[in-house]
Amino acid sequence: MKGLSCDIVILGAGVVGLSMALELRRQGLGVIVLEKSLPGQEASWAGAGMLPPGYRLDHSSSEARLRAMSHQLWNSWADQLSSETGIDIGYRRQGAVGLIPSGDSQRQLFDDYAQEGVIVEKLSCEELRFRFGCQSSTEETGFFIREFGQVRNPRYLRALQTAFLQAGGIIKSQTTVAQWNISTSEGIRLTTTNGEVICGDKLILATGAWTQHLLRRSSDVTNPGIRPIRGQIALLKESIPTLSTIIERGKQYVVPRGDGYVLIGSTEDDCGFDRSTQPESIQQLVAFGTRLVPSLRDAQLEKSWAGLRPWNGSTTPWIGWMSEAGCGAHERVLIAAGHFRHGLQMSPATAQLARQLILQQPTAISLPPISPELALAQPA
Repeated sequence: MKGLSCDIVILGAGVVGLSMALELRRQGLGVIVLEKSLPGQEASWAGAGMLPPGYRLDHSSSEARLRAMSHQLWNSWADQLSSETGIDIGYRRQGAVGLIPSGDSQRQLFDDYAQEGVIVEKLSCEELRFRFGCQSSTEETGFFIREFGQVRNPRYLRALQTAFLQAGGIIKSQTTVAQWNISTSEGIRLTTTNGEVICGDKLILATGAWTQHLLRRSSDVTNPGIRPIRGQIALLKESIPTLSTIIERGKQYVVPRGDGYVLIGSTEDDCGFDRSTQPESIQQLVAFGTRLVPSLRDAQLEKSWAGLRPWNGSTTPWIGWMSEAGCGAHERVLIAAGHFRHGLQMSPATAQLARQLILQQPTAISLPPISPELALAQPA
């Protein structure tokens, strides 16, 4: 079978893969994206689309640097996407309310935000109730982050896909790689399960929770690789919208979409590749949301779903060359995976960093090295 050739082959058409594909295509590179199912249908679609701010590109935390870089990019990134496609991706910065127990953890949080240059407004119980319709306990303190944003996941993914295809990119859905050959001198050669051959200069792994199937690790490796963590979400519908601001308490949240729809999430379930929802978990999420925002008691549960977040045991995703992991010829292979809960938020920064690495440009921020324990394996 006659093969296809391009500059860059990307495995994975989630938000990270599509963002990198679009950024590289805008640079004039030939890009082919291979997706085992359909574009944007895994963890990228399932999330709540929250965009926490950050300002310090030189922060000691690599997670904070990535968050700051993306925060600086989001306005122009969203404007360009909407201009290219005509799709309203639901991007806006309307702020978010956070709730945290009073005490040392509260002081640490405010110190952390201060170090990042994030302006935080402390809220009283009365302000929480009357300004935001939020019911907090007397042991909690509320705060408001004005620059916190959100984006509508399905619209954003549709815009990324549309812009990439309009720019001349290629997406091959329901395509699985059966074998690859990677050579320092000759580039990459992939063979799909239907026998198609695709050749390129560089390969990018953006395979999310499925990345573990492409990595080989020795038996004494302590790094857990990447594994799926299920997140379940409930969608409510208000007949008359009453909530306009994101509210977070720990790892749970209530996210209003502005049209009466409200997301309540989310769980963190270490259960392999099981994407099913559990009635008890959904009931607990709804109970959490209605306790926090009493006006939601009259809302109707519309649906629920789950996605598999890729977790690498760290707060920072892997973004870099596999050659850093001591993989010989794999300086042709870039990995961008393990974003966990932050794939959408960090997608503009990941795209720009991938472009800088591919084109051998200085990176906007310093990145942590890829674990030397990781190496490529043939596709499972």
